[in-house]
Amino acid sequence: MMGRPLMLAILFTIVVAPRPPCHVITGGRSVRPGQLYVVAVHLCSEGVLKVTSSIVRSGVVVSSATLDVPFGAVSQIPLKVPTGISSGNYKLVVEGALKGTNKYFYNSTSLEFKPKLAAIIVQTSRPIYRASQTVYFRVLALQTDLKAYDDTLDVYIIDSDGFIMRRWLSVFTNNGILSMKYKLPEYVKEGVWKIRVKTYIQVEEQNIKVENYFDPFFEVFVDMPAYASSGDVELTASVKGMMTTQELVRGNLTMRLLLMRNSQDEQKVLWEKRTFANGPVEQKINLSDIGGERGDLKLEAEMTDLLYGSSARGYAVTRVVPDKLRIRFVCDGIITFRLAKPIVLSIAVESESGHAVVPGTIEKSQLLVEVETTTKDGSLEKQGPIELFPADLLNQTNDLFFIDADALDDFPRTGVITVTLRPSQSTTFLRIRAILRVDGFEIDASALCTSVDSPDANIALYATSLYPQVDEFAVLHLTADVPILSFQYLVISKDNIVNGGEGFLPSGLRPTASFSVAMGPDMAPGFHVVAFATYNGSLLADSIFLPVNAFNRWN
Repeated sequence: MMGRPLMLAILFTIVVAPRPPCHVITGGRSVRPGQLYVVAVHLCSEGVLKVTSSIVRSGVVVSSATLDVPFGAVSQIPLKVPTGISSGNYKLVVEGALKGTNKYFYNSTSLEFKPKLAAIIVQTSRPIYRASQTVYFRVLALQTDLKAYDDTLDVYIIDSDGFIMRRWLSVFTNNGILSMKYKLPEYVKEGVWKIRVKTYIQVEEQNIKVENYFDPFFEVFVDMPAYASSGDVELTASVKGMMTTQELVRGNLTMRLLLMRNSQDEQKVLWEKRTFANGPVEQKINLSDIGGERGDLKLEAEMTDLLYGSSARGYAVTRVVPDKLRIRFVCDGIITFRLAKPIVLSIAVESESGHAVVPGTIEKSQLLVEVETTTKDGSLEKQGPIELFPADLLNQTNDLFFIDADALDDFPRTGVITVTLRPSQSTTFLRIRAILRVDGFEIDASALCTSVDSPDANIALYATSLYPQVDEFAVLHLTADVPILSFQYLVISKDNIVNGGEGFLPSGLRPTASFSVAMGPDMAPGFHVVAFATYNGSLLADSIFLPVNAFNRWN
């Protein structure tokens, strides 16, 4: 007898655990008078968070704001800092609560107080003054966004004993520039005087030296080139004595040539010559006299006037630069990269002493690179040599290096070239060798690059625009090796959050998302972009720094 089949009903109950509470709050480490301090809040878990952010000084709230933060995007809470605040112990207090619940979190962090609310520069017509001369000076005052400072300034002239000799109170600038003058008294105190500029609690000072100086009967002028190559045969110096009436001096001339090493304390007399000067005297200096040593050549000249018997001295210095070249990568230690992120490398050609190359020295040179790649499976692959200079960008065949066209044109003049290296996704280690061939000689340098990927999850942020300008857009890219739907980013400049937003990654293997950041003058001289995302309860982050040139955008 066959029994009826036993039917078992199995009920599966799938319980989706709620996402654990998660929030990311970011703010600047310092606070300045008149600043618009921004706190960025990102809520990772679902819900609506009511966040209250406050800047507190010694228990007193200086500025406070409240905002309802939704799930996902980055919300910014602006806090206007009063201009008249003073130094003290400042704290950033942030507290939040989910709607309908009690306090969700509370955090208090110390802030550094910086009194500077503007960039103030004092420029004088000369560094040294004497009695009865007029001190011409100007004050440049700019805000953090490089616009003219629109508040008042107090300007003081202070003598060497600390007494206020003149003051201008509550003076407005003319488009950020204030031009002023002060006539020194006939009987002036010698010493260091100060030009003090004050606005609120910010004080800037510029020192000038005041002394009782009398015009000499005549002066001795020595003219030599600022630099000379050790491969040169000789250089020419010119010596002449001239009165204040522009009349040339006739008299006995004594010249001494000294070699200075490291500092002026180490001086070696190479030769001393005496002659009669009946006008300008040209002196040939044989560089073989220094015997290939490095240092500065100093030519001292003393002239005695034939008619009055008065004497005067003068000197000039020429730095001897070795003609031997060296090549190096502009980096410190090992270069790190992640997720096949493009690597920006700068290769510099310079003299052995570290000075820039003389223009034209490497104009007919050849710059090559060899790359040795190690992949995750341990295999070794060699590429090259690849020619970087001279290079035909239109017919370039290698897909490993991208050469900046402007840097390529400037390389013979500056000796520096910038290239972008795109390693493959399986690359873990790179050894790059740069080779320079010039005048039949060959010099080289090496750099090491290693991957710093996490074994679990990674995101990588890189930029297409390496040198963005104001009023343009910087284009950035983010890639990930795990399925991430969205990411958040913050733009930080001068220790303050300037902008922020959210981006979305497409589906697929190692997806890449692109986004742009609008450039403003308040982001000079550079800014950081920080991108972050959450994955399985972990916070993934990467950052990049881009320089900004905001002063030279007008011709």
